[in-house]
Amino acid sequence: LNVALNNIERIENLDGCEALRKLDLTCNFVDVEHLASVRSLRTNTELRELYLTGNPCAKWEGYRPYVVASLPQLDKLDGVDVTRSERIQAVQQLKHLEKHLAVAAEVNRKENE
Repeated sequence: LNVALNNIERIENLDGCEALRKLDLTCNFVDVEHLASVRSLRTNTELRELYLTGNPCAKWEGYRPYVVASLPQLDKLDGVDVTRSERIQAVQQLKHLEKHLAVAAEVNRKENE
């Protein structure tokens, strides 16, 4: 599903797309504040490729490990293969990443007020 270059701010309402294998959200407006919405894709068990390149959330230092840990079904993120060791490390860091994401989201929210 290619929804690149739209005004999408959060990832939602795709749970009915049971056969979704590739989701391209390139160059949208998913910010660090809404990065946690990526977890809604966990129910898309066939999803293998996700593209979030060009979204503000991709600038956050914990972006890749957070997404990799949140979506165990992914084989590729932004066109780059997810390795087994990368996934193991990401899962081990997830609690820490969630805390940092909450702080980053709050900072972002205050900056945008």
